[in-house]
Amino acid sequence: PDFVHVRSSPAYEDGSWISLVSPVADLPLQAIVQAVDPHLRAGLSGTESDWTVRVIETDTAAKKLSEVEVTEFSGGASWVFEERK
Repeated sequence: PDFVHVRSSPAYEDGSWISLVSPVADLPLQAIVQAVDPHLRAGLSGTESDWTVRVIETDTAAKKLSEVEVTEFSGGASWVFEERK
């Protein structure tokens, strides 16, 4: 499919990263799609607990997000998988 539908789930209750994303807080998804290709944008619609994201291709490359720039020189981008609750 050309979209992903997200709704309230145990991941929200666990406090995982997806619980921080919604149509009014889309910066994490913008960073992800722009890391794949700076011409991509994440288009979100819906409510804070039931939303859809579509990846949209644009003609203009996005400026690198400051949050991403910080991880590139701080080493903050290194991580390991861990068990969730």
